[in-house]
Amino acid sequence: MKTSLLRINPESLFINGRTVEANQIKMVMVRGSFKPILGIKPKNNKIVPIHLCFRFLDDEDKGMKELSKWAEENQIPFIHKQFIRWI
Repeated sequence: MKTSLLRINPESLFINGRTVEANQIKMVMVRGSFKPILGIKPKNNKIVPIHLCFRFLDDEDKGMKELSKWAEENQIPFIHKQFIRWI
């Protein structure tokens, strides 16, 4: 998996060169517990697109907390669940 850039804005996420508005996100899913992979599932997709999957490299706990807080503020479920990625 190549390096991703995640920038958290109040109403959107900027990931891998794409902006995803909070109202377009169905849920944020976490797969695994040791070096977990996160997936952002859009409302119009049944599976997580590969460009919306990423892993925190540095300070994983801080990143997870910030993303979890953002999801809560935007009323987006943040769940631990297996998910399928699609190219």
